[in-house]
Amino acid sequence: MLGIRLERQLEARLEALAERSGKPKSYHAREAICRYLLTNEDEAKRQSLLVSTAEDEDFESDTRGWTK
Repeated sequence: MLGIRLERQLEARLEALAERSGKPKSYHAREAICRYLLTNEDEAKRQSLLVSTAEDEDFESDTRGWTK
């Protein structure tokens, strides 16, 4: 269960959408959150991969002059 507070204008837009679609506000809120998570989880994975790759490259460049 999740309770959120919305600005009046956003609440009014959500209410109007719910009335036009015949679906409850919670349906539209859930759909919006799902889309947001899909987008941002993918972005977070890309950012994590970029950081990981950069760290690996830094490590390799730091050790190139080392001898065994």
